[in-house]
Amino acid sequence: MNVNNFIYWLLNAVPVDVLGFSLWFLCVGILHFGRWRYEGLSYNISMASELGDTALIFAGIRAAGILQGRPFEVGLGMEYWHMLALLLGATFSSAYVGLTNKPGQTKMDFYHNIFVAPLLFVLIFLSLPVVIQYGNWKDIVAFFSYIAVWVALLGYDGPNGRLQQPAWLKKHLPEYLERHGFIVIRPRQPKS
Repeated sequence: MNVNNFIYWLLNAVPVDVLGFSLWFLCVGILHFGRWRYEGLSYNISMASELGDTALIFAGIRAAGILQGRPFEVGLGMEYWHMLALLLGATFSSAYVGLTNKPGQTKMDFYHNIFVAPLLFVLIFLSLPVVIQYGNWKDIVAFFSYIAVWVALLGYDGPNGRLQQPAWLKKHLPEYLERHGFIVIRPRQPKS
């Protein structure tokens, strides 16, 4: 095995439940722990981050299941596809961080932008030829459905301000708590 095919080997060798849980924890679960540690509150307001990233992980697991059902082989040109995926992942990461790095960004938002987004991009990009070349029509439909779920959730989060999670939480959490019977103490408004 050469280093260019490492991710395909990994998808083939690691049991899908271990792969799925590991990816979920590194991409979704750890965000709750990090926010609790650094901000004092465990949350993930973005549906694209919580549910959409999980859908992308399922798409990668689908490719792993396809690879594990047959002898491992990487077709002609796949090593170039792998190198292209890594190069595009690094480019995507740089561009994504440049576009999303805003004042007030939390450590876990930065982690998501610098690690999770590029990892999932590379996973999907490398899974694409596996699903198309070795998968049946059900695999292809499921794979693209998972991606469509992420795109739809991202399309919801953007206009609704859920991608700027601390700002959204600051605005909506007191209203939510009051609606559900919690007492919310607000600072006094100065008399005019």
